[in-house]
Amino acid sequence: MLFETEMVETNLGAKEQPTMKTRSILAMAVAAGTMGLAGTARAVTVDNLAHLASDPNNSLTVDDKLFDNFGYQVVGLSSFDPSGILVTASALGGFEDLTWTGNMSIAGPPGTTGELLLTYTVTALNGLITSIDQFFVGNSVPGGTGILEIDELVLDPSNNASVASSHLEVNDIVDPPGELLQGDNLDVVPPLGKVNVMKDIGMGITNPNGGLVTVTVSRQSFHQVPAGGTPVTESGTTALLLSLALTGLGLVRKSVV
Repeated sequence: MLFETEMVETNLGAKEQPTMKTRSILAMAVAAGTMGLAGTARAVTVDNLAHLASDPNNSLTVDDKLFDNFGYQVVGLSSFDPSGILVTASALGGFEDLTWTGNMSIAGPPGTTGELLLTYTVTALNGLITSIDQFFVGNSVPGGTGILEIDELVLDPSNNASVASSHLEVNDIVDPPGELLQGDNLDVVPPLGKVNVMKDIGMGITNPNGGLVTVTVSRQSFHQVPAGGTPVTESGTTALLLSLALTGLGLVRKSVV
C-alpha cells in the first residue's frame, strides 16, 4: 500500500480566503512479484503571481525555505494574466521546489518576440543555499519554429553581487548536469542563506507563416548545507522530470553569440 499525506496551503488574495486543508490518499499498489509499504509526505503552499507581487511581504513557506519579494515584468506576451500564474512551493525527498505554471506565451507573425522577467527572494532558515536546479516545459506550434531561452541570475542581497548565473534553451531543458561552455551551471558561490533570483524567459517566432511559443511550467529546486556542512547530492528528482519536458517540445536551438 502507498500512503500519501499532502498538506496544502493556499493564499489566493481577497477574493479567495486562505485555507488549510489536509488530504489523505490511500491507494493500493500491486506489482508482480513485489510487495511493500511506503510512506511519503509532501508539503505544498500555493498562491498566484498577482497576489504575491502586490506586496513584497506576501510569501510562500515550505520546510525551512521562505520565498518572498516576488515581482514580474512583461513585454510582448499574449494575454498574460498574472492572476492565472500559479506559484507553488513544495517539498519532497529533502529538497524544496518553486514552480510557476500557467500561460506564458507569444503568438503572431515571424519576428514576434516576448519576454517575461520573474524575480523573488529565497531564504534558507536553517542553512546555506549551495545550488539551484532548473527545469521547464515548452512547446511551439508548428513544431520546430520557435526560439525559447531562459536566463537565470542569482544575487547576494547584501551587495547585489552576482553569485551564480545560467543559460537554458531548447535541447538543454534541465539541470544538472551543466555544460561549462554553455554556462548553465547554477552553483551559488559562496553559499548563502539568502539570495535574490532573476529568471528571464525569452521567446521568438520563426515560422514564415507565424505561430506560437509557450512555456507552461518553470521550476527550480534548492540544495543547501548547514553552515559549515557538506553539500547535499542531487536526489534525481529533477532528472525524472526530463521525460515530461520532452513531450511536445518542438523548438529550434538558438545559437549563443
